[in-house]
Amino acid sequence: MSRLRAYSRNAFVKAVFLSALTGWAAIGSVVFWADGNPATSLEMVLWFWMTALFIALLSAWVFVAPVLWLAMRKPISWTRAAILGAAVLVCPMLIFVAVFSPQGQPYTVELGLVLGVLGALMATLVRAVIGPGDAP
Repeated sequence: MSRLRAYSRNAFVKAVFLSALTGWAAIGSVVFWADGNPATSLEMVLWFWMTALFIALLSAWVFVAPVLWLAMRKPISWTRAAILGAAVLVCPMLIFVAVFSPQGQPYTVELGLVLGVLGALMATLVRAVIGPGDAP
């Protein structure tokens, strides 16, 4: 990264990996709560560890990293982090609903709200770890 950026390359990489891990943990908690059978919990953990972590890392580098690259040019405030985090999770969901289901699906608004809050929480956690950045 050039000297004109508020965050270093290490902070950028850390933010992308932390975004992937928090997304992985959030989705994982939903998967484990939805599974009511304790006998399959070990199988679910192993399956989830092997496949979902790879998908989370790939998704973070493909979808989240470009947004973070642009956002991390300037220091990120707590409010800006929350707005960007919510937008990163809600916008793809809205595009998916608009393309594949023009008449809407049940619980679309609720899903958007949950994803927005989850994105805001994840982004503020990332902001807490990487810090405020330096003014370029």
